[in-house]
Amino acid sequence: MKTWRSGSQRVLGNRPIKESEWPRLIASMIEDDLHCSLTAEGLHWTCGSYTIQAKVIREVWGLSKHQYDRLRNYIYVADPFAEQTGGEENPQV
Repeated sequence: MKTWRSGSQRVLGNRPIKESEWPRLIASMIEDDLHCSLTAEGLHWTCGSYTIQAKVIREVWGLSKHQYDRLRNYIYVADPFAEQTGGEENPQV
């Protein structure tokens, strides 16, 4: 599991992700060459030229279903990955 959060990692449940932590998570994802594109079908995750499923994103980054849903909503609103592509959607999808 990736460590992108501050504070104790030894908790029984998942801590809520604060609004101020989203940019740190996104920056860590970009640093790992993970990219998310907005498409007509929803979010499309890629790492290099490989397509990644959402459940793998959740597992690797230690996100619960609810936390991933909040991340998805944050990406829909802010589109933080658009800076990588100049705001264009993924042409491969």
